[in-house]
Amino acid sequence: MEWVVYLLLALPLLVSAGLAVLLVLLLLACHASVLAGMWLVAATSLLQTVTGNAPVLHLGLALFPGDLMSLVLAPVAALRLLQQSHRCRGAWGWWVFSAAVFVSLGTGLLSFGTTAGVQARDYVHFVLVGTYLLSFEYDEQLVARLCRVLGGLVLALVLLTFYRWIVYYTPIPSLLPPGGVYNIDGAMRVVWSNDALLMGLVLIGLTFFTELTAPARRPWVSVMVLLAMVLLLQHRSVWMAVLVGATGPLIAGGQASAAMKRLALFAGVFLLILAPVFLSERSAGLASELQSRTSSALSAQGSASDRLQGWTAMMTKWAQGGPQVLALGNSFGTPNTRFIVSSEGEMRKVDYFAHNMYVQTLFNTGLAGISGFLALLWTLLAGLRKEAADPRLAAECRMLFVFVLMIAVYLIPYGVHHVQGLVIGAGILCARAAERQTLPGRRGARHAG
Repeated sequence: MEWVVYLLLALPLLVSAGLAVLLVLLLLACHASVLAGMWLVAATSLLQTVTGNAPVLHLGLALFPGDLMSLVLAPVAALRLLQQSHRCRGAWGWWVFSAAVFVSLGTGLLSFGTTAGVQARDYVHFVLVGTYLLSFEYDEQLVARLCRVLGGLVLALVLLTFYRWIVYYTPIPSLLPPGGVYNIDGAMRVVWSNDALLMGLVLIGLTFFTELTAPARRPWVSVMVLLAMVLLLQHRSVWMAVLVGATGPLIAGGQASAAMKRLALFAGVFLLILAPVFLSERSAGLASELQSRTSSALSAQGSASDRLQGWTAMMTKWAQGGPQVLALGNSFGTPNTRFIVSSEGEMRKVDYFAHNMYVQTLFNTGLAGISGFLALLWTLLAGLRKEAADPRLAAECRMLFVFVLMIAVYLIPYGVHHVQGLVIGAGILCARAAERQTLPGRRGARHAG
């Protein structure tokens, strides 16, 4: 049994060597194929949801799943852009926004240390994923690959959601997380809002762009399941994004009559799913909760009121910061402290994220960062809508137009997430390819394979 002792002694070295080999293989795969990078991003998102975004590695600093993903994608993106520097041209809003994020991060690290890195983490992951995608050329399969990756990720999230609902409502105490709930803001909210948004994106894709997302089968069962889940997860911001996505095809270019037919079908499925919730006695509690959340959102009460006050306070703090802060913002790491008046009339001190990507971006990157991002959204949406007239890319441009529009709406109460970088990056590449009319054929498109 002496060999067992030697094996145990060598085990840490074997594990380290295995991780090193895995890292090299990931680097090579992501450099060679955009699909590998997309699956890495999707796997990272799923791991974050499953673990509650807990640290997965401690090397003096706590490394989270997104940090490990960035350690792979950052050098790959940098190397590819150095090899093909012409791909940096265009999308100037993206580069201005990205530069503003890293400038704020750099000054924040000097002033506040690792606190700046913690605050900037989601921005950095989002920028790196988008930049990684921009290091590839567009080809005919890019959007199809994106649909496959988003579909696979959403399928895993749906299964995870069902599992957590079963565990919570059965209940099975031994499988519940510490505290007995997955989300203190609501028992039904067993996954995060960005996960629900991904379900919403796939829902809209299956409803209005079947030729891209499900060309060989009828997707209406999946549509009904996803619509029910989006409703039951009760993320009001996702409801608004899905509503915008459902009407988006009407302004995305192309045939409005076809979009109207799909919209009517979508409304019918919506009513078919929602009616039992409000008519069944067993689901009276759920119906009451849905009504309560909807009415509070429309009347700007509860969390909506808190957020509005917080946005005003943070914008006031930014406006009083002087010329440098106006231009470049408060460095990441700067406290988000602000005071709000609760519905009971009590003054409360809060210091969490602004619950608005645009306000937070203005606060941390100033006019430079927010101008770059808004310019990106404007030119991207305009470009995708314009190029929807190209018969080769009409469906792809329309779908990405709607997806980007949904993300833009979702960012009003929430922040960026790295999976959104895939959609933004694909949108930029698609609009650029249609504009330049240089779409490579299937045989010649090796760069994104």
